[in-house]
Amino acid sequence: MKYSHIFFDLDHTLWDFNRNSAETLTELYINHKLEAINKFSLQSFLSEYTKVNLRLWDHYRQNLITKDYLRKGRFKETFAVFDHNDDMLCTRLSDDYIARSPYKGLLFPYVHETLSYLQSKYELHIITNGFSEVQRIKMQSAGLMKYFSNVFISEEVGFNKPEAAIFLHAVKSCNCTVDNCLMIGDNIETDLLGAHGVGMDHVFFNPEKLEHGYKNATYEIHCLSRLSSLL
Repeated sequence: MKYSHIFFDLDHTLWDFNRNSAETLTELYINHKLEAINKFSLQSFLSEYTKVNLRLWDHYRQNLITKDYLRKGRFKETFAVFDHNDDMLCTRLSDDYIARSPYKGLLFPYVHETLSYLQSKYELHIITNGFSEVQRIKMQSAGLMKYFSNVFISEEVGFNKPEAAIFLHAVKSCNCTVDNCLMIGDNIETDLLGAHGVGMDHVFFNPEKLEHGYKNATYEIHCLSRLSSLL
């Protein structure tokens, strides 16, 4: 293979964001007695929070909101769906979520086996959107740091995926060229279009086998174990 450097996304690709977040939010729901809020079931809380969080992360990537608003606003706007307003509770939930969530260690199947195999053949790196203190805790808690030579976090680099600058920064920092790099990620907009924009081959990790119209992926996989046969 022509590749010598492989870049991985972190959330939703290695670290199972949905399961780790749901586990954390369930703990918050119980510990902060959110069932006392009218019509605020656990399932409705998880569902509405997920939608709000996705929307606000999109706004953050576009520099439309601040880091602080993202962290607190996702709870505030979730409460607003249920006509509830409690700034103090939103602050406590935000602090508690940030304190708990990164220490969750649920990964997608075959993460350790796949990374161990790839590490023997390639230089591995992370390119992730997110906040420094959170992303590094996630990797350390899940036992992932040992596999990667470099971790490029958008907050540290100063650019968010899919901006070309974060990919080009990573390539330059690794002293390689785009032609011998491969990006692996789950998000068409941030991971795949970002990599495609700089001419980097890329793997679409699509574990739920979602239908889509993206035609430019070099490879598409539904399980990380597939990488062992591709690479």
